[in-house]
Amino acid sequence: MIDAGVPADDAASVAEKVNEAKDKAVENGATTDDDLTKDVEQVKEQLEDLGNEDVVIPDENDENDVANATLLTAINASSSQLDSADTDLSQLNTTLADVQELSETLDTKEQATAYFSAASQLSASFDAQKDAIAAIFSAEATNIDAHIAAAQALVDIDTKYQATLDLATELKGKLESLVQFNDSIATQVAEQISNATKAVEDFDVKLEASAQAATSALESATTAKDAFTELETPLKAEISAANSLVEQIVDLDSAIAALDAVTSAQGSLSNVADLSQDFTTKATVAVTTATDYKAEADAQGEQVEQATEALQNAQQIKAEADTAASSVTAYTSELSTAEETAQERKLAYEQQLEDDRELNEALVGQISEQLQLLSVPQGEITGFETELVQVKEKGTNTNTVDLATEYYLAALSLQTAVSVDKQNGWNTTLSGVSDKAQEIVSSATALANRNSEYTSTKDNADALLASTEQTQAKVSALVSGIDAEVSNAEAKLTLEQQIAAALKLAQDLITETQTAETEVATKQAEFEAAYNEAQAAFNNIENLGTAQQALDAAVAAVAAGDAY
Repeated sequence: MIDAGVPADDAASVAEKVNEAKDKAVENGATTDDDLTKDVEQVKEQLEDLGNEDVVIPDENDENDVANATLLTAINASSSQLDSADTDLSQLNTTLADVQELSETLDTKEQATAYFSAASQLSASFDAQKDAIAAIFSAEATNIDAHIAAAQALVDIDTKYQATLDLATELKGKLESLVQFNDSIATQVAEQISNATKAVEDFDVKLEASAQAATSALESATTAKDAFTELETPLKAEISAANSLVEQIVDLDSAIAALDAVTSAQGSLSNVADLSQDFTTKATVAVTTATDYKAEADAQGEQVEQATEALQNAQQIKAEADTAASSVTAYTSELSTAEETAQERKLAYEQQLEDDRELNEALVGQISEQLQLLSVPQGEITGFETELVQVKEKGTNTNTVDLATEYYLAALSLQTAVSVDKQNGWNTTLSGVSDKAQEIVSSATALANRNSEYTSTKDNADALLASTEQTQAKVSALVSGIDAEVSNAEAKLTLEQQIAAALKLAQDLITETQTAETEVATKQAEFEAAYNEAQAAFNNIENLGTAQQALDAAVAAVAAGDAY
């Protein structure tokens, strides 16, 4: 942020407020650090889900944008929490409307009993959920205040973040509306249970109505249990299959397949978790209504045995609901571990692919470098092989002393050129290339075994090593061939003739050396003169014309230097 021109104090303030908003969201259970990290990458989709496309799409190189994206994901997490509470309250409100409809006609004891049963279950359902809803309201009140403070700090830096502040402010209004909605439902539920109690008391059927409420609630809990079990069975199989795929990850494709399977299982788990929550709520309602039934039976001294059994049945199904909830927690943990493992392996294989790509580039460069080194002795050896062929041709016609001498001089000259020092130079170069080629082949083979895409690099490495070995063999063959020609030429001349020829060869070499030294001295003098001329020209630059002269002189000096 400081790099973006934001004062250090302001940057620190924004960072502090954003982190505070994030920490509160994590602390209150609205999200997790891992989810926030993943959500930043998906923030555009999340923002569209929030229905506001005017928000800033984050530039990962802009610290303000990154802070804004982090804040937006926290805002989205809070919005999801409020949506969850809204869904629960809306369902309660729908049930409330059904109960209110029953209250409109209370002419018979059957109608009063049905009304009381529905009102009792509604009241118990509201009581079962009110603490969780209140906890959401309390946590999000703190979270949203932190969101607004952080968003305001960003807006103070740049008004382009106004949309983020608007979202946070809208959330505060949504929270206040939901709190009012909750209070209204609470008031109406209390009113309905009060009216329903009076109705059954007027008809003197409170015990029967309590029994019906308990029976109906147990039936609802049993239905919820069956719905949960129906989806839990395939979920177990799906989780097992996903875990199996995670265990069988061997490459990037299998890692992606495993991660997809885990994601799919998590989607199924979300549905099962909703059913588990519904099961828990309805089992709690069953216990509450059965407890009321037992209390009424004890008070009236009637149906005590039936009420006791009803309470036991309700408690049993509540225990099963608790087990279901524990199973969901275990499934969540299991899939979270599987996701983490699959993600880690996916990242590892992605990194391996990147490492392999870089290794391949390095190996290709090394092969090219070694081929260049190899080309020097190869070129020289090829030239000497051509000369050897010419020497051999001279050896086919030596029927005069002059021709025999020419043959001998050619063979001896070639042997002198391919000196021990020359051979040692070749062998040193070839040995170095051979060692390096073997290293390259080893790395390229391992690389190709991991990824067939790089088989060509292995083939090129093998070709480099083979070419090096072939060149090493050529050195021995060349030296042997030259030695054979020298021996053959010596056999065609007397010792005196050989000495005379050798002296002539030595004199020719001396002459060539002297000529070369003279040429080097001449080129050196020409270079020094051109250099001095260029330096003088640069010192005398006064206008465009003299500048061009200096440039021309510099070009001439470079050419003279190359020649030297």
